[in-house]
Amino acid sequence: MILLKPNGRIDLEHRAYFLRNAPGQSAIIAADKEGRYSIVSADFGESRSYRRSSTLRTISPHPVAPWLALVDNDSGSLIVQTLDGDRLVQISPSQVGGTAPNWIKQGFGDCLFDDGGEFLWLVAPRSAEDIAVCLIETTNWSFVDNVIIHDPFGGSSCSFHDTGRPGLMVLWLAAGQDGQQVYWLNRSHNNVSCDREPRLENTCPPIFSPNKEEILVINEKSAICKYSLPSMNLVAPPLESGDDDDPFAESLVYLTERQALAGTNEGRMFMVDTARMRIEDEVAVGEHSPSSTKEQELGASIAWFTGVGDVVVFICRRDRGTGLQGWKDSLLCYSAVKG
Repeated sequence: MILLKPNGRIDLEHRAYFLRNAPGQSAIIAADKEGRYSIVSADFGESRSYRRSSTLRTISPHPVAPWLALVDNDSGSLIVQTLDGDRLVQISPSQVGGTAPNWIKQGFGDCLFDDGGEFLWLVAPRSAEDIAVCLIETTNWSFVDNVIIHDPFGGSSCSFHDTGRPGLMVLWLAAGQDGQQVYWLNRSHNNVSCDREPRLENTCPPIFSPNKEEILVINEKSAICKYSLPSMNLVAPPLESGDDDDPFAESLVYLTERQALAGTNEGRMFMVDTARMRIEDEVAVGEHSPSSTKEQELGASIAWFTGVGDVVVFICRRDRGTGLQGWKDSLLCYSAVKG
């Protein structure tokens, strides 16, 4: 058993449903759908909590400026505001055209600042079959370009995922059991193009290695696959957990160029040798092992984990509830040594 000892811990007064980072501010934002959010310092030394009067659909911190881009869940509008809530701009979405079913949400589905904060990506359904990806420049909040993408599933949820490569963004379409699809979004100056990645159908969003030369995904058979970039060649045979009743789930993150941490459906974690694509050992974080009695007494368990910059964040429910009421999370950070 490999023990990873967290470098810090923050106890939130709300759920961490959304988790994104602002590298230039050395901060992480954690938010729930109800409009509560916390700005956490990257060293997990302090946090500040805020609350909006309306619910959230998504949220993205600016990488440098003290701004937040968010989508209001009721209206579907984009709102850019300061951390204290002073509104800078509001953009209303176009209405979904045609005879789209009423379960398709009107308005923007996600937003994400690029690494430099000069542009903001937006995505929204255009019809039952198409979605629109828009690029906005953040000097005067004007539209720069857009591209229309066919939704192969119809009514998919859409999310952006940073790649760490300038001008390159991942768009992930997910429609539950109907399927998932990864698209590459490329920005060249003020032009946007989109390419469907045929090798990343029915996978989780790709996780990039520290040097950005490889990616890991979990495929529809719950196996970890490694691809080289930019060729997208499969480097090694897919790696399974070895337990048909407890396959790999969506928690996956690189720790170094040669090691990744992978989680399973039942909450177990394993160290993966990404050079040889094999499991090295099982992993426990602090006292948060599956059989930890103290963990059960605290009513806490690691629900999922993700990479936020050079930090791995483990999300643990710290209240004793089982429903949505009163949900409070703790964030445990582990500073990965990249490279």
